[in-house]
Amino acid sequence: MKIRTSLAVVLIATVFCARYSYSADAAWKEKIESALERQVTFDFSDTSFGEAISFFQQIARVNLLVDPDIAESSPANITISGKSVTLRNAVDKICGELKLEWILVDQAVFIFPKGKYTQKAAAPATWSDEAAAALKQALPGLSSPEFEVREKASASIKALGTGVIPHLQQALKTETDAEARERMMTIMKSFETVSLSESTPELDKALEKYGRKVTFEFVDTPLEDAANFIKQLTKLPVTCDKDVMKRPLTLRVSDMEVSVALKWIARLGRARLVPDGEGIKFTGAATGEKK
Repeated sequence: MKIRTSLAVVLIATVFCARYSYSADAAWKEKIESALERQVTFDFSDTSFGEAISFFQQIARVNLLVDPDIAESSPANITISGKSVTLRNAVDKICGELKLEWILVDQAVFIFPKGKYTQKAAAPATWSDEAAAALKQALPGLSSPEFEVREKASASIKALGTGVIPHLQQALKTETDAEARERMMTIMKSFETVSLSESTPELDKALEKYGRKVTFEFVDTPLEDAANFIKQLTKLPVTCDKDVMKRPLTLRVSDMEVSVALKWIARLGRARLVPDGEGIKFTGAATGEKK
């Protein structure tokens, strides 16, 4: 069992006290989207999935979190390389190899077994002639040599809504330009939602007071120790039921709201987070929990 922290934990937790808001939500998404466009070069040869993810997390400085079901399934080692590709493309390649998928949620890139959480957007039954014309006009721009043109084309296509999904799927069958293909897939992914099924108005209200930011790394850490760490850091009540306190947790986050980190501790520790008097508590019977 290991808990790794640094002086940065105390400094970050002391200095940042802003509460979570819609503007903050937009800010973390923008930060991660920017990180996903960062160019990376890598050469994995018979490398474990965990080592590959750790490598990307360190160089991109983004929270890459992994569903515990993946480690338990013992995914095959990876032999894959890339030179000056976007982090988004690198993560897509690895997930494609191992039948995984990812989505942006709660200040992180969350990777999980394909189909476990995502809900595909339902495309409308109708598709107007105007929308078809707009798509036809925008598609060539995805492969333009001009960045601004590519960005404008992406925005125009995304603005067409979920009705564009089957048409992008069709376009992918013949598109050969790598960036155009990546942008199409990104647009389709943007219409996906994720259901982790643990938030309630009561829980959200209870978490409002846990507004500091934190950086930490738990490695095979009992859930009880993780709860005590947050309790000591925030000076606020955090408790564990006996049936979950020994569950192991491996989780590394950087510059994350404590209120959000608590949700990740519950998810990856296979527990459920609930209000408890003046504080919060980790209890059993989490969604998707394995007995």
